[in-house]
Amino acid sequence: MSDNNINAYCAICNEGYHICNSCHNQKVFKPWRTVTDTIEHYKIYLAIHRYTVTKNKELAKEELQKCDLTGLESFNPEIKSVIKEIMAGNEGTVEPVKVKTSYKKRKEYTEVKNEGINNDNE
Repeated sequence: MSDNNINAYCAICNEGYHICNSCHNQKVFKPWRTVTDTIEHYKIYLAIHRYTVTKNKELAKEELQKCDLTGLESFNPEIKSVIKEIMAGNEGTVEPVKVKTSYKKRKEYTEVKNEGINNDNE
C-alpha cells in the first residue's frame, strides 16, 4: 500500500493502513477497522481492553490464547509488555496499559432547584 493512502495506525502493532471514510465516520458502533489493521489484532485489543477494565488476568489469558500472536515482538512496546505479563501468569504485576479508544465517557448531571419550598414552621 502506498504511503499516501495510509490514514490510520493499528493500536496493536502501529502499522499504517487505509480506513474508508464510511468506517471512520461511524458514530453508533466501533468497526474494528477504526482501531486495528486486522481482525486478529482487534481480538487482541478486546482482550487487553477487558483486562484493563476488569484486572482479570485468567480471563485475559484465556482470550489471548485464542488469538494469533504472530509478530508479538513487533507489537507496540506497551502492548507487548501487557501480553507477556498476562501470559506469564501471576508472576510480577505490570500496570495494565490503557488502549487508545475514540469514545468518550459522558457524565450527565441533573440540577435540582429547591424553588417554592417554604420553611414557615415557626
